[in-house]
Amino acid sequence: MLYERESELARIDAAVRQAREGRSSVLLLTGPLGIGRSTLLQEAGAAPPGDLRVLRANAAPMEQDFAYGIVHQLLGPLLSDGLPALGDHEAPDSEAVLHGLRSLLADASATVPVLLLVDDLQWVDLPSLRWLAYLVRRAHGMRVALVCTLRDGDPRAEHPLVGDLADAADLLHLAPLSLDGTRALIHHHLGEVAAACYAQACHDTCGGNPLFLQSVLRDQAVEGHRPTPSRSTGSAPCAPPSSAIGWPGACTPNPVRCAIWPRPSRRSAITASPTSSSTTRGWTPSATSGPCAPCAASACSHARTRRASSTASCATPSNPVSPSPRARRPGSPRPRSSIAPAVRPRT
Repeated sequence: MLYERESELARIDAAVRQAREGRSSVLLLTGPLGIGRSTLLQEAGAAPPGDLRVLRANAAPMEQDFAYGIVHQLLGPLLSDGLPALGDHEAPDSEAVLHGLRSLLADASATVPVLLLVDDLQWVDLPSLRWLAYLVRRAHGMRVALVCTLRDGDPRAEHPLVGDLADAADLLHLAPLSLDGTRALIHHHLGEVAAACYAQACHDTCGGNPLFLQSVLRDQAVEGHRPTPSRSTGSAPCAPPSSAIGWPGACTPNPVRCAIWPRPSRRSAITASPTSSSTTRGWTPSATSGPCAPCAASACSHARTRRASSTASCATPSNPVSPSPRARRPGSPRPRSSIAPAVRPRT
């Protein structure tokens, strides 16, 4: 399901209307992992009208070495036998090849407007990326709308050709879900209206990220939990009490956060206690009392701070901390003690 993306869909519809009028346009949807870029792109081309042709391509990290892979996905359906071999990464792209591909698209858009959808621009192979950059600079008069998605923070998002495309495009940054959008997604997955405190806990924990929120809600649905206040005000602590690690207030459990955060039984990545040993002064982690991810991280941080501060507090003029003695090499003479041995009195 797609929530709170009406403005972005309206912008894509406006680009399609411009394409019908013979005015090309380029849109670039940006956002972090899980924000819903791919879902939005699928929705945009899900039910095209009869006077619109949709050509789509999905880039992948493992396919970046396939020269013109994205071009083949986009333009291959225009020919009954598909596109011929166009070249490889080593051979430079000739003007004839780039212009020929543009001409093929121009001929297809002359009779019906074309909507090009490219998902994950950061993973597009280099020859296809060159052609897309070539196309957007020479798309004037073509009945074409190009919509791409780009993940924030990916190293390849800094590629100069990606920058050329971004400069020619209208940027649409996808915002996180609001609290109302979070409530709607909870209702879709769990089948009932969420309590206000439960919805707030989900929203605070997942930050409005649809992918993260759906992952949590699937776990909740599998375990049979309902979006009730009891799930956001649980009484069982998810982490050892603060006295267990000897630091008052170090890891006071957050019952609102831990009520919806997946437990160690569902998330095997969290398997150890916040300290080095599995048992900390009588507290033993288990599948039901193990720490959630935020509380475990908080406990580890406070435990490291406590150890560092305790070491520093010992290093005082009255109580200097001396380094541990070096290990003696095998066969080396034992160092003589600086303390004279006690002399036994003669009897």
